[in-house]
Amino acid sequence: MAEFIIDEDKQTEVVTKSAHDLHGDLGSKNSLKNEGGTSPQQQTSISTSTKQSMSYLTIREIESELSRPVVEWPKEIMIQLIGNAWDSLQDNYPNGTNETRKIEVRIKIGSILDGNVKRVVIRIVVRNSNVDNLPVFEDIEQIFDYTKFHSTKRNQHRMVTGALGDFLKRSLGMGYACWTEDYDKERKDSAVAADKQWPEPVIIRHNGEEDWVFLHVEWDKQEYRPNIIHSIEYGAPKFTEVQVTLPLDFILRKLGGDTNRGISHILNDMKNYFYRNKIGKSNTEFTFEIEGNGEGKSESY
Repeated sequence: MAEFIIDEDKQTEVVTKSAHDLHGDLGSKNSLKNEGGTSPQQQTSISTSTKQSMSYLTIREIESELSRPVVEWPKEIMIQLIGNAWDSLQDNYPNGTNETRKIEVRIKIGSILDGNVKRVVIRIVVRNSNVDNLPVFEDIEQIFDYTKFHSTKRNQHRMVTGALGDFLKRSLGMGYACWTEDYDKERKDSAVAADKQWPEPVIIRHNGEEDWVFLHVEWDKQEYRPNIIHSIEYGAPKFTEVQVTLPLDFILRKLGGDTNRGISHILNDMKNYFYRNKIGKSNTEFTFEIEGNGEGKSESY
Protein backbone atom coordinates (compact mmCIF):
# COMPACT_ATOMS: atom_id res chain seq x y z
CA MET A 1 0.00 0.00 0.00
CA ALA A 2 1.29 3.46 -0.87
CA GLU A 3 2.85 5.58 1.87
CA PHE A 4 0.88 8.81 2.34
CA ILE A 5 3.21 10.73 4.67
CA ILE A 6 4.98 13.48 2.77
CA ASP A 7 7.39 16.25 3.64
CA GLU A 8 5.80 19.60 4.33
CA ASP A 9 6.57 22.71 2.31
CA LYS A 10 8.04 26.00 3.49
CA GLN A 11 4.73 27.06 4.96
CA THR A 12 5.15 24.60 7.84
CA GLU A 13 8.34 26.32 8.96
CA VAL A 14 6.65 29.71 8.83
CA VAL A 15 3.56 28.53 10.71
CA THR A 16 5.62 26.76 13.39
CA LYS A 17 7.78 29.83 13.95
CA SER A 18 4.72 32.07 14.13
CA ALA A 19 3.00 29.74 16.57
CA HIS A 20 6.08 29.74 18.81
CA ASP A 21 6.26 33.53 18.73
CA LEU A 22 2.58 33.98 19.45
CA HIS A 23 2.33 31.52 22.31
CA GLY A 24 5.60 32.66 23.81
CA ASP A 25 4.83 36.38 23.72
CA LEU A 26 1.10 36.91 23.54
CA GLY A 27 0.00 39.87 21.57
CA SER A 28 3.44 40.95 20.40
CA LYS A 29 2.79 39.96 16.80
CA ASN A 30 -0.94 40.62 16.64
CA SER A 31 -2.28 43.44 14.55
CA LEU A 32 -5.88 43.45 15.76
CA LYS A 33 -8.53 45.41 13.95
CA ASN A 34 -10.89 47.38 16.16
CA GLU A 35 -13.46 48.12 13.53
CA GLY A 36 -15.95 45.50 12.49
CA GLY A 37 -19.37 45.60 10.96
CA THR A 38 -20.65 43.80 7.97
CA SER A 39 -20.54 44.33 4.26
CA PRO A 40 -23.64 45.47 2.38
CA GLN A 41 -24.20 41.86 1.35
CA GLN A 42 -24.38 40.85 5.04
CA GLN A 43 -26.71 43.50 6.48
CA THR A 44 -29.65 41.14 6.91
CA SER A 45 -27.64 38.78 9.13
CA ILE A 46 -28.46 38.36 12.80
CA SER A 47 -25.90 37.88 15.56
CA THR A 48 -26.41 36.22 18.91
CA SER A 49 -24.03 35.52 21.76
CA THR A 50 -23.80 33.13 24.68
CA LYS A 51 -21.00 32.26 27.07
CA GLN A 52 -18.67 29.48 25.92
CA SER A 53 -17.05 26.76 28.04
CA MET A 54 -14.10 24.39 27.89
CA SER A 55 -16.30 22.08 25.84
CA TYR A 56 -14.56 23.49 22.76
CA LEU A 57 -11.33 21.76 23.80
CA THR A 58 -11.99 18.08 24.54
CA ILE A 59 -12.76 15.28 22.13
CA ARG A 60 -15.63 13.93 24.19
CA GLU A 61 -17.41 17.29 24.47
CA ILE A 62 -16.88 18.21 20.83
CA GLU A 63 -18.19 14.81 19.73
CA SER A 64 -21.27 15.38 21.87
CA GLU A 65 -21.95 18.88 20.57
CA LEU A 66 -21.35 18.00 16.92
CA SER A 67 -23.00 14.57 17.10
CA ARG A 68 -20.01 13.42 15.03
CA PRO A 69 -17.40 10.88 16.20
CA VAL A 70 -13.81 12.03 16.00
CA VAL A 71 -13.09 9.71 13.04
CA GLU A 72 -15.51 11.82 10.96
CA TRP A 73 -13.99 15.18 11.85
CA PRO A 74 -11.90 15.55 8.65
CA LYS A 75 -15.04 15.04 6.57
CA GLU A 76 -17.07 17.30 8.88
CA ILE A 77 -14.57 20.14 8.47
CA MET A 78 -14.76 19.76 4.69
CA ILE A 79 -18.57 19.68 4.79
CA GLN A 80 -18.77 22.91 6.74
CA LEU A 81 -16.22 24.72 4.57
CA ILE A 82 -17.95 23.63 1.36
CA GLY A 83 -21.27 24.79 2.82
CA ASN A 84 -19.79 28.15 3.67
CA ALA A 85 -18.30 28.52 0.17
CA TRP A 86 -21.64 27.59 -1.44
CA ASP A 87 -23.48 30.15 0.71
CA SER A 88 -21.01 32.83 -0.38
CA LEU A 89 -21.71 32.13 -4.05
CA GLN A 90 -25.46 32.03 -3.45
CA ASP A 91 -25.36 35.37 -1.64
CA ASN A 92 -22.94 37.23 -3.88
CA TYR A 93 -23.28 35.60 -7.31
CA PRO A 94 -26.76 34.03 -7.43
CA ASN A 95 -27.06 34.41 -11.20
CA GLY A 96 -23.50 33.47 -12.07
CA THR A 97 -22.29 30.74 -14.39
CA ASN A 98 -19.61 28.07 -14.19
CA GLU A 99 -17.14 30.75 -15.20
CA THR A 100 -17.84 32.90 -12.15
CA ARG A 101 -19.00 30.29 -9.61
CA LYS A 102 -16.26 27.85 -8.67
CA ILE A 103 -15.58 25.73 -5.58
CA GLU A 104 -12.28 23.91 -5.23
CA VAL A 105 -11.35 21.42 -2.48
CA ARG A 106 -7.72 20.47 -1.84
CA ILE A 107 -6.65 17.85 0.68
CA LYS A 108 -3.05 17.37 1.75
CA ILE A 109 -1.67 14.70 4.06
CA GLY A 110 1.58 15.73 5.73
CA SER A 111 3.39 15.86 9.04
CA ILE A 112 4.56 18.43 11.56
CA LEU A 113 7.00 18.15 14.44
CA ASP A 114 5.89 17.72 18.05
CA GLY A 115 9.24 18.10 19.73
CA ASN A 116 11.35 15.54 17.91
CA VAL A 117 8.39 13.43 16.82
CA LYS A 118 6.67 13.70 13.45
CA ARG A 119 2.90 13.66 13.73
CA VAL A 120 0.48 13.13 10.88
CA VAL A 121 -1.84 15.99 9.90
CA ILE A 122 -4.44 16.64 7.26
CA ARG A 123 -4.78 20.07 5.67
CA ILE A 124 -8.24 20.84 4.30
CA VAL A 125 -8.48 23.81 1.95
CA VAL A 126 -11.71 25.04 0.37
CA ARG A 127 -11.68 27.90 -2.13
CA ASN A 128 -14.57 29.72 -3.77
CA SER A 129 -14.42 32.31 -6.52
CA ASN A 130 -14.98 35.99 -5.77
CA VAL A 131 -14.48 37.51 -9.21
CA ASP A 132 -15.62 41.00 -8.18
CA ASN A 133 -13.45 40.98 -5.04
CA LEU A 134 -16.46 41.67 -2.83
CA PRO A 135 -15.46 42.25 0.82
CA VAL A 136 -15.72 39.16 3.02
CA PHE A 137 -14.45 38.19 6.49
CA GLU A 138 -14.59 41.78 7.69
CA ASP A 139 -15.26 40.83 11.32
CA ILE A 140 -12.74 38.11 12.14
CA GLU A 141 -12.48 39.17 15.79
CA GLN A 142 -16.20 38.53 16.16
CA ILE A 143 -16.05 35.19 14.37
CA PHE A 144 -13.25 33.99 16.66
CA ASP A 145 -14.55 35.54 19.88
CA TYR A 146 -14.66 32.53 22.20
CA THR A 147 -16.73 34.39 24.79
CA LYS A 148 -19.61 34.62 22.34
CA PHE A 149 -21.63 32.45 20.02
CA HIS A 150 -21.61 34.62 16.93
CA SER A 151 -24.03 34.13 14.08
CA THR A 152 -25.06 35.50 10.74
CA LYS A 153 -25.83 32.64 10.73
CA ARG A 154 -22.52 33.75 12.01
CA ASN A 155 -21.14 36.53 9.81
CA GLN A 156 -18.56 34.44 8.00
CA HIS A 157 -19.86 34.24 4.46
CA ARG A 158 -23.07 33.18 6.10
CA MET A 159 -23.24 29.45 6.82
CA VAL A 160 -26.69 28.19 5.96
CA THR A 161 -25.68 25.02 4.18
CA GLY A 162 -22.79 24.95 6.68
CA ALA A 163 -25.24 25.08 9.55
CA LEU A 164 -22.72 25.08 12.42
CA GLY A 165 -22.10 28.78 12.14
CA ASP A 166 -19.26 29.09 14.66
CA PHE A 167 -17.43 26.23 13.04
CA LEU A 168 -14.23 28.08 12.19
CA LYS A 169 -13.39 28.77 15.80
CA ARG A 170 -14.57 25.30 16.76
CA SER A 171 -12.14 23.81 14.24
CA LEU A 172 -9.21 25.26 16.24
CA GLY A 173 -10.57 23.51 19.32
CA MET A 174 -10.78 20.27 17.35
CA GLY A 175 -7.11 20.63 16.46
CA TYR A 176 -6.16 21.33 20.08
CA ALA A 177 -8.24 18.42 21.38
CA CYS A 178 -6.61 15.91 19.00
CA TRP A 179 -3.11 17.37 19.51
CA THR A 180 -3.29 17.09 23.33
CA GLU A 181 -5.44 13.96 23.60
CA ASP A 182 -2.72 11.86 25.27
CA TYR A 183 -1.67 14.53 27.81
CA ASP A 184 -3.02 14.64 31.35
CA LYS A 185 -4.44 18.16 31.38
CA GLU A 186 -5.94 17.70 34.84
CA ARG A 187 -2.55 17.45 36.57
CA LYS A 188 -1.88 20.91 37.91
CA ASP A 189 1.84 20.14 38.21
CA SER A 190 2.10 19.04 34.58
CA ALA A 191 4.12 21.62 32.68
CA VAL A 192 3.53 19.68 29.48
CA ALA A 193 -0.24 19.85 29.85
CA ALA A 194 -0.19 23.54 30.71
CA ASP A 195 2.19 24.54 27.94
CA LYS A 196 0.96 22.30 25.14
CA GLN A 197 -0.43 24.40 22.30
CA TRP A 198 -1.85 23.51 18.90
CA PRO A 199 0.72 25.13 16.59
CA GLU A 200 -1.38 25.35 13.42
CA PRO A 201 -3.64 28.32 12.56
CA VAL A 202 -6.81 28.57 10.60
CA ILE A 203 -5.69 30.49 7.51
CA ILE A 204 -8.16 32.74 5.69
CA ARG A 205 -7.20 34.21 2.31
CA HIS A 206 -9.53 36.90 1.03
CA ASN A 207 -9.55 40.25 -0.79
CA GLY A 208 -5.84 40.11 -1.55
CA GLU A 209 -4.75 39.42 2.03
CA GLU A 210 -4.20 36.51 4.39
CA ASP A 211 -5.19 36.23 8.06
CA TRP A 212 -3.85 33.62 10.49
CA VAL A 213 -5.79 32.69 13.61
CA PHE A 214 -4.13 30.65 16.37
CA LEU A 215 -5.69 29.32 19.56
CA HIS A 216 -3.91 29.88 22.88
CA VAL A 217 -5.06 27.73 25.83
CA GLU A 218 -4.27 28.12 29.52
CA TRP A 219 -5.80 24.92 30.79
CA ASP A 220 -4.96 25.47 34.46
CA LYS A 221 -6.86 28.78 34.34
CA GLN A 222 -9.64 27.30 32.20
CA GLU A 223 -9.10 30.06 29.66
CA TYR A 224 -8.49 30.22 25.94
CA ARG A 225 -8.41 32.96 23.34
CA PRO A 226 -7.52 33.58 19.70
CA ASN A 227 -4.30 35.20 18.53
CA ILE A 228 -4.82 36.86 15.16
CA ILE A 229 -2.26 37.98 12.61
CA HIS A 230 -3.97 40.32 10.17
CA SER A 231 -3.46 41.50 6.65
CA ILE A 232 -0.52 39.50 5.39
CA GLU A 233 -0.35 40.51 1.74
CA TYR A 234 -1.58 37.75 -0.55
CA GLY A 235 -1.79 38.63 -4.22
CA ALA A 236 -4.94 36.81 -5.26
CA PRO A 237 -8.05 38.98 -4.85
CA LYS A 238 -10.36 36.90 -7.05
CA PHE A 239 -11.08 34.10 -4.57
CA THR A 240 -11.73 33.34 -0.93
CA GLU A 241 -9.95 30.39 0.66
CA VAL A 242 -10.02 28.82 4.12
CA GLN A 243 -7.46 26.28 5.35
CA VAL A 244 -7.97 24.13 8.44
CA THR A 245 -5.40 21.63 9.74
CA LEU A 246 -6.21 18.65 11.96
CA PRO A 247 -3.90 16.11 13.65
CA LEU A 248 -4.64 12.53 12.61
CA ASP A 249 -2.71 10.37 15.10
CA PHE A 250 -5.63 9.75 17.47
CA ILE A 251 -8.10 9.32 14.62
CA LEU A 252 -5.84 6.77 12.94
CA ARG A 253 -5.60 4.81 16.19
CA LYS A 254 -9.39 4.80 16.43
CA LEU A 255 -9.51 3.43 12.87
CA GLY A 256 -7.31 0.47 13.81
CA GLY A 257 -3.78 1.83 13.91
CA ASP A 258 -2.72 1.12 10.34
CA THR A 259 -1.65 4.56 9.08
CA ASN A 260 -1.98 3.98 5.35
CA ARG A 261 -5.24 2.10 5.59
CA GLY A 262 -6.67 4.72 7.92
CA ILE A 263 -5.67 7.58 5.64
CA SER A 264 -7.19 5.77 2.65
CA HIS A 265 -10.43 5.39 4.60
CA ILE A 266 -10.49 9.10 5.50
CA LEU A 267 -9.74 10.28 1.96
CA ASN A 268 -12.28 7.95 0.35
CA ASP A 269 -14.94 9.06 2.81
CA MET A 270 -14.25 12.72 1.99
CA LYS A 271 -14.15 12.08 -1.75
CA ASN A 272 -17.44 10.17 -1.70
CA TYR A 273 -19.17 12.97 0.19
CA PHE A 274 -17.81 15.55 -2.25
CA TYR A 275 -19.36 13.78 -5.22
CA ARG A 276 -22.69 13.25 -3.50
CA ASN A 277 -22.77 16.88 -2.35
CA LYS A 278 -22.21 18.51 -5.73
CA ILE A 279 -25.14 16.67 -7.33
CA GLY A 280 -28.01 19.11 -7.88
CA LYS A 281 -25.89 22.25 -7.45
CA SER A 282 -26.20 23.96 -10.81
CA ASN A 283 -24.13 26.68 -12.48
CA THR A 284 -21.11 25.88 -10.34
CA GLU A 285 -17.81 24.24 -11.21
CA PHE A 286 -16.56 21.83 -8.52
CA THR A 287 -13.04 20.37 -8.34
CA PHE A 288 -11.44 18.01 -5.80
CA GLU A 289 -7.72 17.40 -5.44
CA ILE A 290 -5.56 15.31 -3.13
CA GLU A 291 -2.00 16.66 -2.87
CA GLY A 292 0.52 13.92 -2.29
CA ASN A 293 -0.80 10.45 -3.03
CA GLY A 294 2.26 8.55 -1.87
CA GLU A 295 3.92 8.73 -5.26
CA GLY A 296 4.77 12.42 -5.26
CA LYS A 297 1.74 13.15 -7.45
CA SER A 298 -1.64 14.77 -7.05
CA GLU A 299 -5.03 13.26 -7.76
CA SER A 300 -7.68 15.50 -9.34
CA TYR A 301 -11.35 14.64 -9.79
